[in-house]
Amino acid sequence: MGKYKVIPEQKDEYLGNIWGWKTSLMGLALIVFMLGLMLFRSCQIDNLTEGEPIEHQSE
Repeated sequence: MGKYKVIPEQKDEYLGNIWGWKTSLMGLALIVFMLGLMLFRSCQIDNLTEGEPIEHQSE
């Protein structure tokens, strides 16, 4: 058939996370923090641009 044999006694089982759950959760926390920071900054920028337009001095 092929060079890989199917062994009936061997079951496909979850072998685990290679980096561990602690590292995965810290990565998730970092992603959520950065998304929150981006949302906060975008709200700040939107509030700054709502005022009257700034007139540029032409020389």
